Amino acid sequence: MKLTNLPKAEPALDPKFLKNLGIKSYDADNLYPQNVRNIVLNSKTGSGCLERYIDYIEGRGIASEPLAGFVVNLDGETLADLHAQVSADLGTNEGFAIHVNYDIDGGIVSLHHIPFENARIAEPDEEGNIRKVALHPDWTGQLTRNGKPVKITKDTVDYLDVFNPDPEIVLAQIQEAGGPQFYKGQIYYYSRQGFLIYPYARFHAVLSDMSTDEGLSNIMNRNVRNNFLPAGAFVRLKSQGAPYSGDDTDAQPQVDDADYAEDLAALQGDTEALKMLDITIESKEEMPEFINMQGNNYDKEFTATAAEIKDCIYAAFGQEGWLAIRNGKVGFSGTLVADVERDYAKRQIKTQKALSRCYKTLLQAWTTAQPLPAEPNDANLAIIPLVDTTTPTQK
Repeated sequence: MKLTNLPKAEPALDPKFLKNLGIKSYDADNLYPQNVRNIVLNSKTGSGCLERYIDYIEGRGIASEPLAGFVVNLDGETLADLHAQVSADLGTNEGFAIHVNYDIDGGIVSLHHIPFENARIAEPDEEGNIRKVALHPDWTGQLTRNGKPVKITKDTVDYLDVFNPDPEIVLAQIQEAGGPQFYKGQIYYYSRQGFLIYPYARFHAVLSDMSTDEGLSNIMNRNVRNNFLPAGAFVRLKSQGAPYSGDDTDAQPQVDDADYAEDLAALQGDTEALKMLDITIESKEEMPEFINMQGNNYDKEFTATAAEIKDCIYAAFGQEGWLAIRNGKVGFSGTLVADVERDYAKRQIKTQKALSRCYKTLLQAWTTAQPLPAEPNDANLAIIPLVDTTTPTQK
């Protein structure tokens, strides 16, 4: 079969150029990172896998303790703090952004984590070069300050230069801004898809499965809360006349319809199930009829779907080993768990080395006015895996 005869797959991202803002949108609605975050957080399986993925990327931190504890900005954040924030963004979005500021000599004096969902890539210039990264605190337009929404306009968007530590370029940018007090700095934008290319999440292919996982949770919740708890229904004739009053000795004691309905409603729900309703009658003719009701349990109908969804999500994160242990397919032992953890830690080494190279690039341009406590080389900036990756025979 020819490839051209196959149905055309939709692109992972559908970016558009927003001329009013001078940026390329992150998907059609410019909210891809925000949409991904919401889908993952609402999926119990997806959020659990993502949390483990981020933990293994972060590992046990940077090898050099002096560098890990080095304060990288005026907020008192250390390089270890920055690493934790960057790891979370990289795990969720396959990218991260860091704000870089310089002194008058062109040396880096501070590094700040920028939430990746706040950064957008500007339009290329006439030569096809991207010079700016646009930052906004909330591209959804829902953020308010002093009770007023922060609109998304060129006036509320900050446009910062793309990272380039060349001292001559930095000094030229400072002069163009009107001096150090007006200079906004640069943005180090990292994407696993390539230089200044919007990345798509590693688990992009299973976002629909995560959404289904959320739906299955909702079904089970409604099934427990609303479905099979009513045991039956009382059927009775509507009360005749006014409710019984103690001053009317001739009247027959009757149950008020409104009170009766409220009493029955109070017995519904999982926390009120199986309680008894006391009804007093004067004669057998007034006895209400009870109809037994059998609710339906729909959980079993979705068992196969839930299992398949879970398989797909675990596979997208490369965590099939944990799923097999959880399902009891391979048994359970300390040695087996250690093997699974070691294998997953090895898979993150490539990503951790990429992070180390990024930190090395940034710290090699650090200002000489505030010397680093250790040499920013590969060994010092290596990220220690979360678990020991050497096999017992290698020790």
